[in-house]
Amino acid sequence: MKIQMKTTLVHWSLALLVTAGAAFSLTSTAGAAQDEKGEKPAVTEQADAVSDADKAVIAAQLPFYPMNTCVVSGKPLDEDAKNVVIDGNLYRTCCSRCAAKIIKDSTEARKDIEAAVIAAQKPLWPNMPCPVSGEAFGGEEMGDPVDFVYGMRYFKLCCGGCKRGVAKDADNVYGKISAAMMTEQAKTYPLTKCVISGEELGSMGDPIDRMYGTTLVRLCCKGCVRGFEKNAAALAKQVKDARIDRRRGKDAKEASAPKPEK
Repeated sequence: MKIQMKTTLVHWSLALLVTAGAAFSLTSTAGAAQDEKGEKPAVTEQADAVSDADKAVIAAQLPFYPMNTCVVSGKPLDEDAKNVVIDGNLYRTCCSRCAAKIIKDSTEARKDIEAAVIAAQKPLWPNMPCPVSGEAFGGEEMGDPVDFVYGMRYFKLCCGGCKRGVAKDADNVYGKISAAMMTEQAKTYPLTKCVISGEELGSMGDPIDRMYGTTLVRLCCKGCVRGFEKNAAALAKQVKDARIDRRRGKDAKEASAPKPEK
């Protein structure tokens, strides 16, 4: 049966991504407020002054964040992890002390994060040409493709000149990539039932497709969209786990909506 793909993409700033269990955020931006002595406020004080712009950055980049350990100490991130926004980029640390180090100098941490983004997302690149120029990869004139990270998203480009195109309109450019990912992942989707209702996919018409970061999650109907938005991260993880099970030769377990905590 030919499935008509729904290419409606999730807006990067969905409020669902900053859940009640998410870590509180710290922020450090150029021109941060200063105290009476001309000094920047302490890190803990900055936590109380998170701007709406920084909240939007956290919501947009958290689904793509490639590390589950502190970018400073290497310790596992838990429910007390701190989100730090610097120059429009998200950094996650295990504690306020590590957050302070990032605020002081984020250069090396950014390099580590970009390397992790490439390692995590490059293997998922869909079968498509350069999303900026439309040029096919492998041409003699262009040379080898260029790996580029913007925010927390990976872009495979035909040349360095296309980096400007990404920076000019990153959401629109990535929209093409995300749509291609949806098409490819639908072909090998590991589950047969809706992750929210448990109904068979296709039993209520074409599945409703949503992306959480680089992971496709399929729903049976529009009525399940709200349930997805409330638990997107957990549902996406179940889909990824099902893919891993399939690669290991195991039967993929059907995902279901996480039960709310009492």
